[in-house]
Amino acid sequence: MLAMQVILRCMEVVEKGSGGGEDAIRAWGKKMAPPLVTLLASEPEVQYVALRNISLIVQRRPAILANEVK
Repeated sequence: MLAMQVILRCMEVVEKGSGGGEDAIRAWGKKMAPPLVTLLASEPEVQYVALRNISLIVQRRPAILANEVK
């Protein structure tokens, strides 16, 4: 989850910087989704922490899990 936080902060920096970072942000979002979904197959304690963090991530960047929701 700490790695996800670092990526989210990098997304913010790229977004605030010069234009043209949309491709990088989209690519990072695609790479973040599978590990988040994989965490949900863990034990209940890990699932709880993962879901809490997924909730916060999706509030900031709803498009990250757009392709993973069924």
